Amino acid sequence: MIFSLSLAGPCIMEFRQYPKGSWRAPSVVSGTDEGSIQDPQCIRKAVFLPPRSMLLMSGEGRYAWHHYIPHHKIDDVAGQVIKRNSRRVSFTLRKVRMGLCECEYGQFCDSQSK
Repeated sequence: MIFSLSLAGPCIMEFRQYPKGSWRAPSVVSGTDEGSIQDPQCIRKAVFLPPRSMLLMSGEGRYAWHHYIPHHKIDDVAGQVIKRNSRRVSFTLRKVRMGLCECEYGQFCDSQSK
């Protein structure tokens, strides 16, 4: 599990699921930006993170979806424009695994690699 505590400034965290069960988009593998944002086979979901919120990622959401915070000055949340603060502070907590992971998400989990 990953816990992320957002303290200052609202933002959108975007989740993407890429085709063929891989979290690595072709653009990440090739080092180019081509097709990474507008890939029609990519499933995109956005989650609004207001200040003082806690996000928990586990299971499929943790391993099978690539997550990041896009660089925007404003976000559209349900038709409402949310201006980002100049500062965003968050703490992310995760367990550091010693040895190989045995979770059910082996095709996504880089902790199962030798």
